[in-house]
Amino acid sequence: MIGGGRRGQWRRLAASLPSVSQSLQKLDPNFTCSEDTHTLILDRNQIMKLDYMERNPGLQQLSVASNRLVRMMGVSRLTELRVLNLPNNSIGYIEGLRDMPYLKWLNLSGNNIKCSALVTNGHGDIGSNGAQS
Repeated sequence: MIGGGRRGQWRRLAASLPSVSQSLQKLDPNFTCSEDTHTLILDRNQIMKLDYMERNPGLQQLSVASNRLVRMMGVSRLTELRVLNLPNNSIGYIEGLRDMPYLKWLNLSGNNIKCSALVTNGHGDIGSNGAQS
């Protein structure tokens, strides 16, 4: 869940951004955001992989909620990320977080986490996962 004032913040951001097709299954190999784009919302699509994300190194907030992700591969290349919202996917393992030094908030609730050595320090949510160590 998005804690504190974040939920309203995401709604405001989503309302001000153009909507992405609700049937998007993968990112185009030529997909890039403009240099001044810091937030990308790809919620409620059918995305299975986050390929080509390295072409958007300036992203600070990424939301890919309610898709079909099974791995977090691709997000570790986004070293400027501060907020990563990936709830309601099929992610089984938490990976790549060590490569994101600025990450302050992470949401992995509603996934299928098999193993977690994640300490959230109050900045994340992996609830409703049935996580096993």
